[in-house]
Amino acid sequence: MVDLSNNTVLYDKSNSIILNLETLRTTYKNLLIQYQQAVANYVNYLKQDPSNNANAMVTIKGQQFLGGGALSQNNSATLNDCIASCSSNPQCSGATYNPTNYKQPMCFLRKGDGNLVNGLSSDIAIVPKGKQLLSIVQSINQQLNETNTKIQQLAQQAQPTYKQLNQEKETENEILMKQYAQLTAERVKIDKMLDEYETLDNTQTQGTIETNKNYYIYILLVLFAILIIFLLIKFVASSSSSQQNPGFMYQSGGGFFY
Repeated sequence: MVDLSNNTVLYDKSNSIILNLETLRTTYKNLLIQYQQAVANYVNYLKQDPSNNANAMVTIKGQQFLGGGALSQNNSATLNDCIASCSSNPQCSGATYNPTNYKQPMCFLRKGDGNLVNGLSSDIAIVPKGKQLLSIVQSINQQLNETNTKIQQLAQQAQPTYKQLNQEKETENEILMKQYAQLTAERVKIDKMLDEYETLDNTQTQGTIETNKNYYIYILLVLFAILIIFLLIKFVASSSSSQQNPGFMYQSGGGFFY
């Protein structure tokens, strides 16, 4: 039989790769759906009347807005004060507010275009609505690229395993074919032996029947001979008895004598 113990590691590794690939592909599909929705939201925002969105600012917890460079900073007491400080400055393109990590609340105003980055848990990024939507698009796009890179890398890593597994499969198939041929040849031999045994058994059965038949005939002949001998003995005995005791009447001359 084929020994599959050497392929156990290959099968386990192959199954692990397939599982990881499926997980990554599922993640990629979900991210793609999110990306399409984020792009649609951004495009719809751009289609709106710019005058309605000129001063629209949104906040994002845990992130910082770096912009193109620093503009100024102040000690805004509240988040709304920091938002108002940025909105009142034509050069301010966004800000970052942190109420707890410094001796007093700090509001960092930024100028120019730039990205949102991960900050402290107490950081609050202040950016225009369009910047927030664009940031979401960029973030999901980056995740898509990273996931796609992982899929490609894993697929490349899987190629040697799949190649080796296919070679093992071909070897197993060759062995199985040889074993099948051997089993077929052995089956022919077994069928021939069964036919010979059946023929021999029939011959023995016929011989036994003939022997029994001859035996019964012999027994009948012996019984018949015994019967004849018995009758002959009885006849001879009867004849001897008649001669010794002639109890019959005969006539002599004119009279009867006994």
